[in-house]
Amino acid sequence: MTRRADLTAVVVSYRSASLLPDWLSTLHAGAPELQIETVVVENESTPEEWSAVQSVPGFDRRLFLPGNPGYAGGLNAGLAEAGAPVFLLSNPDVLFEPGSLSRLVRTAHEVHGAVGPVLHFDPGGRWLLPPPEHETPAGELTRLLAPHSESLRRIRRRREAEWIERVRTATHPIELSSLPGAIWVVTASAWERAGKLDEMFPLYFEETDWFSRAAARGVPIRLEPRAKVRHLFDRSGPGSAESRRRYGVSEQLYWRRYGGPAFNALRGILGRLPRFSGGREKSFDPLVDLSLPIDPPSGWNFSSDWILSPSPDLVPAVHARVDCPLTGLDEIRRLLPEGRWFLARGSIDGDAQPVGYFDSPGAGIPDGQTTS
Repeated sequence: MTRRADLTAVVVSYRSASLLPDWLSTLHAGAPELQIETVVVENESTPEEWSAVQSVPGFDRRLFLPGNPGYAGGLNAGLAEAGAPVFLLSNPDVLFEPGSLSRLVRTAHEVHGAVGPVLHFDPGGRWLLPPPEHETPAGELTRLLAPHSESLRRIRRRREAEWIERVRTATHPIELSSLPGAIWVVTASAWERAGKLDEMFPLYFEETDWFSRAAARGVPIRLEPRAKVRHLFDRSGPGSAESRRRYGVSEQLYWRRYGGPAFNALRGILGRLPRFSGGREKSFDPLVDLSLPIDPPSGWNFSSDWILSPSPDLVPAVHARVDCPLTGLDEIRRLLPEGRWFLARGSIDGDAQPVGYFDSPGAGIPDGQTTS
């Protein structure tokens, strides 16, 4: 008699077949004791890409969805016939550390809700990704006003630094109101309680909307600090122009639902304001040789964080703490999305000392090539 699956794992791929073998192998290493039903959903692919998806061994079910219904549509379709008591919802650009998935499933059973891991983007797990922001009108206004106010920028940096420190020191699940959409698990009962993902959102904000509904309906939401997953930057999803378009559409739809007329009018005004850097970029010197160790700025000790951000405001940022000069930045550069990145030393109270900047050719793209 076939054993019932302990977990139904759904991964949504958009022309990302090359990522699936590593996703699948680390998935099983992440929970070797579990019986896992694996489902891959390919959204609007080419015949060649669909053939590549079909050639990846080890999936129990493969679904092809024409018209690209988005992340929400893919996950909903993949879970439509799920038979396990716990679901995993995932991008293909994540790699599970050994035992991490077991921990997530165990905690989901304990809290009867949704649980997510701590995300990092480097192989060594030093660089932690920033927390998910539960989108509220107050938080959105702070984000829009921060480029015009150093005090607000510092508040945002402090909140992020405090969050990272909380994650580093936590030994038990942390109660949250939202989780990263790249990977999370949820019990079947909690999924039914909150409802499916809303396919109105073409890409992004679908999980933000789901967690808003789930929290309102009393579904527990936790981050499990003992579960670590590597999230590969910039490796899945549509091209950047299409991603930006879909993001903009989803963002408007989200705030139309949760913001109200007065808020949306104010948000529109603030969004049209010129974004002044205030000369902040000039405080960063170019980092010429990233193969050399980088010492902390004078007066900063090793208990403070190194922070990397695509903005000279230094938020959002990835954080690392090392007890020696920073090394390996030349390799880190190749793991980041294409563009300019700003390196600084940051404190728990939101202070930041610029160190320098460098340009990344794009994740997984050798120097001398472009993403176009």
